[in-house]
Amino acid sequence: MNNKQIGAIQLVGGIILIGGILNSNTPSYSNEMQASGGELASLIFWITAITLIVKGIKKIVSKKEFNEALPVERKDILIALEHWLISWVLLSTVASLLINLALAKFIYGLNPISLSLIVGISNTIAILLCIMYSAKYINKKYIINNVRRVINISLIFIIVTGIGFRLYLFSNGSEAVSVWIGTAFFIVNIAVFNFISKKYLHNTVIDTSSESNIKSK
Repeated sequence: MNNKQIGAIQLVGGIILIGGILNSNTPSYSNEMQASGGELASLIFWITAITLIVKGIKKIVSKKEFNEALPVERKDILIALEHWLISWVLLSTVASLLINLALAKFIYGLNPISLSLIVGISNTIAILLCIMYSAKYINKKYIINNVRRVINISLIFIIVTGIGFRLYLFSNGSEAVSVWIGTAFFIVNIAVFNFISKKYLHNTVIDTSSESNIKSK
């Protein structure tokens, strides 16, 4: 997949996300948004959508081509940041929103507990798939010398932002049951992130017998 194709996917994802935000006014979904932080959640969706669109346009118009066969050196913290952004923030947000919108007419009128469980499960599925994609993408893009360190730093980003977001929900008067269910899924998703990242992210091994022979192990 070249740079322009990646950019096109990001652009379309951002547009779809904006469409989902503008059409997420069904009562059941609006209630879930309120239970998930209301205005803050909406702001996160908008920032994510705009970020995807801007990055997509930059890649499409850029003359620089991304060569999958030649991964580059980068600091572990920057690789971890990109893994977190791609798998946990950007792609999973788009994927989970699309899943929730697709289910909106089926979950209309459900009680908060059932609604939170369905949304939590859909978010976990979205995160799992996005972690797999992110890991494969990063394996091809970067030389990884310490995969455990990269995963640990990503987990720090997840835990710090996740705890901060949930403290905001509790202090903002969000429905306690929904927040606690969301917190339980948050813990499950951390375990999923750690397990899937360990399975699919690999240290890079460079075969010195050939300058172009770079592979993951």
